[in-house]
Amino acid sequence: FIGPTGCGKSTLINNLFNLKVVNATASAVSVTRRVEFTEGEYNRQDSNGLKTNARINMIDTLGFCDSVFSANQVLAMIKTSLELNLAKIDKVVIVCSGRIEKQHADAIKQFMVWLQYEKYKKRFCFIYNKSDGRSESEKVTSLLKMCEMLGADTADDTLNCTEDYKKLVVKQNFNLGIRPMAEFSEIETELKKLHNAVRANKPGYPRISLDKSSCIIL
Repeated sequence: FIGPTGCGKSTLINNLFNLKVVNATASAVSVTRRVEFTEGEYNRQDSNGLKTNARINMIDTLGFCDSVFSANQVLAMIKTSLELNLAKIDKVVIVCSGRIEKQHADAIKQFMVWLQYEKYKKRFCFIYNKSDGRSESEKVTSLLKMCEMLGADTADDTLNCTEDYKKLVVKQNFNLGIRPMAEFSEIETELKKLHNAVRANKPGYPRISLDKSSCIIL
């Protein structure tokens, strides 16, 4: 999960695990002071109907452009940590909310170049977060603006996959509004969008290989 400080990355990870596994609070300074790796599992059913527990690793990164580290420092720390701990990545979740500043977009685009977005588009998910309370037209406008600023493909943003023995068409670019302390029934649809997007995997589609040779801050 990557994005600007305060966009709700850590809270989304906690929602995925239904447990507080990373620190999350409203702050002008990034609460996440390092790249945090959280390992867990979820139940799934394969195409033969066999139920298994799939192991997953969630990665919470420092927020871009907080008041302590510069964008280049954040990028360098994230890259170094990922290179030391990972060889492949299954999904990159980019999260934004509120007004997206140019320096935020520029930092995220550098990260997208390093992870070869143009080659691995189906491994990227773009979420405009904290959309609860906005009108439908505001949600559409905000999401399109986010995708435009980041250079995300809006013409091909679905992923056809099989999950729990069902064929799914999963949106990779979407709005999300999970109100804090809300009843499950109120946010069930939003949580399902999040779960589907993060877990969705297109059979045969290559995993992201970290390009260590291009780890140069531009």
